[in-house]
Amino acid sequence: MKTNKPRLKLKPVTPSSFEGQMEEAESYFTSEPSPYEAGRKTHALAYFNDAPGGIGGGTKCVVWFNTQEELLEVLANYLLLTNPGPYSTDYPVISRKICEAVENHHQGDSSACSLVDRVNSVTRGCFQVEWIGTRDGLFNGMEEFPRNLRKSWRGAGCEGEAPLGSDEFEPLLEYLSCGYMC
Repeated sequence: MKTNKPRLKLKPVTPSSFEGQMEEAESYFTSEPSPYEAGRKTHALAYFNDAPGGIGGGTKCVVWFNTQEELLEVLANYLLLTNPGPYSTDYPVISRKICEAVENHHQGDSSACSLVDRVNSVTRGCFQVEWIGTRDGLFNGMEEFPRNLRKSWRGAGCEGEAPLGSDEFEPLLEYLSCGYMC
């Protein structure tokens, strides 16, 4: 169902804007919140940079946002620039496709899973989105990614996938701030 939401502030990369946008992206990501501050944010994006296995593979990250709009704008405007791909990567083309997918999702034309699939189809070799959702969805959701993350963090056991107790919020946030394996 299409909505009449205002357009996001999307900035597709162009050859002339590349360097300025790269600096802006790096500046955004240097202010990563502490686990305590991250716990106050309501939306999250889990991704990994798609480095080749021969050099150790990609690094997994969870990035936190105050709003869904902020999450979508960072996905569209910055993630490609902070996770560079092979030398042959056509940043303007990939950036435009990511922006189109994000705008369609924002206007209600696609689900979060569809957005992830569309973004991942054009960002192979750069980064891959694992999950987009809310803090509550990560702590308590029954989607595959939140369940597997909780199980990985807690270790094996029949209750590993269960929703978090309030005493587990901060330890999980600390775990995510240091990188994670899932």
